[in-house]
Amino acid sequence: MSAGMLILGIAVLLLSRVGTPPRFSSLLLAFVVGGIGIGLTLTPAMAAVLGSVPEDQSGVAAGVLDTFRQVGGALGVAVMGAIVASDLVGTPGSPTFAATFVRGYRNGLHVVSLAAFAGSIAAATLVRRYRRLDAPDLAEANA
Repeated sequence: MSAGMLILGIAVLLLSRVGTPPRFSSLLLAFVVGGIGIGLTLTPAMAAVLGSVPEDQSGVAAGVLDTFRQVGGALGVAVMGAIVASDLVGTPGSPTFAATFVRGYRNGLHVVSLAAFAGSIAAATLVRRYRRLDAPDLAEANA
């Protein structure tokens, strides 16, 4: 999971270097690297969550994880939009608007990459391997 977040942070940094107008090859590389990072992050996260709870509570754990993903995505879009909007000068169609939009977009992507790198460090230090505890094993562990 940590490696996936690290790769995802690198992909976002690659996206922040895309020029105006963007070249397809630059976008393709960033999207492929980002897809690999997401793939190496989401599945281990689900496995860690489901492995940390008894089997009879796995539905609740999966629901909580999905809720956090949705809320995190919504907050990410809101924060990214606020960063982009904070740098805007002019109105759409004016000569300064495009340049300030791209600058704000790059600043937002830098914040996103820092969050991904922080997530990589958090995953490396906080997430450990869990073995699934069945209800009888959990009762013995709590006794």
